[in-house]
Amino acid sequence: CPDVVHRYQVDTAGRKPFILVDMDQWHGSEIVEGLRYFPFLERDGTYFGAPANDNQAIQELERLRQSGATAIAFTWQAFWWFDYYKEFYLHICSRFRRVISNDHVVAFDLREQSA
Repeated sequence: CPDVVHRYQVDTAGRKPFILVDMDQWHGSEIVEGLRYFPFLERDGTYFGAPANDNQAIQELERLRQSGATAIAFTWQAFWWFDYYKEFYLHICSRFRRVISNDHVVAFDLREQSA
């Protein structure tokens, strides 16, 4: 996992903030130490649980993009979201470029929307 985070840091020069979908499993760990991230969902910078539905997830994604998030990363603990929040996942896949995809993390670049 540290290699994945290092790759993310290289891919996002300047260590821009990103959205971390991890069910609050990586918070406080050395894996994300020193990185600027928004837990998803979050309230006042603190993990707030899973979204109620796809619409809430999409709204929160867009809110955090407006707050400066440059990527969204799903850790393996949250891979179930891809099936459960299908519209949210389709929203991301149809608009943003996948930059990391392996057994530990799936991440999308939120800086530019795909055509």
